[in-house]
Amino acid sequence: MAEARSVRLGRQSVADSRGQNSRTILEPNQRAEPRDGPLEMQEILQRTPSCQICKSDSLDDFPFDKRLAQMSEELNKQNSQIKQLKSTLEKSKNTGDKEPVLALQEEIETVADVFSDCISNASDDGFVTPVEQFERAGSGSPRPFFESSPFFYPEQYTSVTHLSTRLFVHAMVQSQKDERTQKLFITYQQAGRVWRRVIAYATFQSRKLRHSLFQDSIYDNHEFVAKSLPENMSDILDSLLLDAELFSSITGLYLPLTQNESGELVAEPNGVKIVEDDSEVALCREEQIIQDIENMCCTVFLEGEVVVRYRVSTSRFVVFVDSKTCMERKASFPSAAQQDINSFQEFYNDLKLLHSLQGCQSILQFIGVVLDNTRQHVRGYLHEYPDYNIHQVFDSAASRSSVVPWKIREAWAWQIITAVCELHRKGVVVGLEQLWMISVRSDGSIALSVASQRCRSNRHGYCAPELRESRTTKKEPSLKEENFRTDIFTLGLILWQLAEHRASLWGYFCAKNDCTQVPRYACDAPHTNPIKLPNCCTGIPRYFSDMIQKCRAWDPKARPSARQLLDMFPDELKAGILPEGIEKIAKRFPRTHIGAPVWCNECGALTTEDHYHCNICDGGDFDLCSTCIRQEIRCYNPEHQLVRRRLKGGLFVELGY
Repeated sequence: MAEARSVRLGRQSVADSRGQNSRTILEPNQRAEPRDGPLEMQEILQRTPSCQICKSDSLDDFPFDKRLAQMSEELNKQNSQIKQLKSTLEKSKNTGDKEPVLALQEEIETVADVFSDCISNASDDGFVTPVEQFERAGSGSPRPFFESSPFFYPEQYTSVTHLSTRLFVHAMVQSQKDERTQKLFITYQQAGRVWRRVIAYATFQSRKLRHSLFQDSIYDNHEFVAKSLPENMSDILDSLLLDAELFSSITGLYLPLTQNESGELVAEPNGVKIVEDDSEVALCREEQIIQDIENMCCTVFLEGEVVVRYRVSTSRFVVFVDSKTCMERKASFPSAAQQDINSFQEFYNDLKLLHSLQGCQSILQFIGVVLDNTRQHVRGYLHEYPDYNIHQVFDSAASRSSVVPWKIREAWAWQIITAVCELHRKGVVVGLEQLWMISVRSDGSIALSVASQRCRSNRHGYCAPELRESRTTKKEPSLKEENFRTDIFTLGLILWQLAEHRASLWGYFCAKNDCTQVPRYACDAPHTNPIKLPNCCTGIPRYFSDMIQKCRAWDPKARPSARQLLDMFPDELKAGILPEGIEKIAKRFPRTHIGAPVWCNECGALTTEDHYHCNICDGGDFDLCSTCIRQEIRCYNPEHQLVRRRLKGGLFVELGY
């Protein structure tokens, strides 16, 4: 175990004890280095590149007028850099480019005036003291030091990011060694573009206290769930990590917790320690993986070049890099998954799979790998960021009481099967499960999201009968048994959802079968997890309904191949003729909000207003609309606290319990 590092409790300003240099003004897409906190004038003089004061035992040994001249020269250089950046911004305006860097203009102009005032005042024969001169220069305007925060990046002064927290949870797993301990796997934004992986070993005073906050383990194989911590735990961790010196690999935070006299959860200061988590680091084998990445000739980006905008799921973030918007999947932790799966290795397998499928236009395109700034640790990988997925298009249409025209949905069905056919020819089992895995590009074409491992659900008809233990069990199927025939079975459900114009299946099968059970989500009747699907709604061509039924055949050998399914489509689609208006579908149904949509687990209603979220049930992905709450519907365990949330500024914010 590596030597433990001390940590201070409380929200104090961060000091970067590693003494890295700073860069004051940046060109677009240029990364600023971490730096120390706010500086007095003498500290600035000591850090001036040409300054010799730091070599002297006393500042009094060095003439002040020479120090002042050096300061003026440095400020002139900074002002020149500002002018260059302003010139770049003006050129961007003239070309009609609306990139986020334009939002810097007003701040840049203000700071340029501050620097000019600094130079003017510092050159005035009438000034009294250096400190007073800087106070005068900054009076009534932003702080005279553009990077007064511990780590400076341009997006701090723009609206390009929508991150409301620094803590992003991958998994919350009960320790097998101590029932009082909960392992929290966290990706932490230490600074604007500096990210760290942290495992918090939260040891509670008693098993009962732990159970009051964490009833179940939530693993990271529930990828498309944006997990969150209980508010009091989040505050404690945020306070600790703010002042902590974290490792570039994986940090282990040992956190003993107790309750104070008021019953509030608090950390025991003397028991907190920070170490490098050697066991997790060893399981990553990053040295070998980085060597493999080099041999694969992957494009490499440093994390300092990547601006994170917002989070969409457990480990996926929308980012801005190299003048374009991408999706970044953050690296996972080896022990964050269940069933003895090395989650970091699965992350790497997905990276290799996407890289091997480059040029296959029917899937989201691999862009590159993100390494830390020392090139010793893998931070994530980048892939194409689609305009939408079909789930979101249906969400948008439903919120407008509208539908996507059948001809467009039919064309999407053709493209989806074409993509599955192409991947099967390459020997890839798609594992297609839900509509959010099918992206829609700006021209209306689709692209699939593929992965080597997914969390397969044995509910709502997703799972093929040969992978189920019984027709009603909720146990997840074995991933090892999936094959091309199971792909076709699930494809039948996707086609049925296209025909029904239905994104969420919660409560839908009960409604189709006139089921009266309340709550519907607890219904375990065979119709909630069907093999044969209900008849399609009116207006759907007969050939399409027949195709769905063939895909859902109980006998795997009776299911057609993807190639055979394509032969069933009309001649105009076989000829590649797409329906009119498909390229305008994104404009017709614009995204209703940032991130994943919320569907009520009881009635299936899309909700963007107040709803109630359980961070435990369904792997932390259980939500109820206000209507169902008024009907006294609750989650699986009535003892769980439901958090009221609301869509605000494109993001869901917690409003209390």
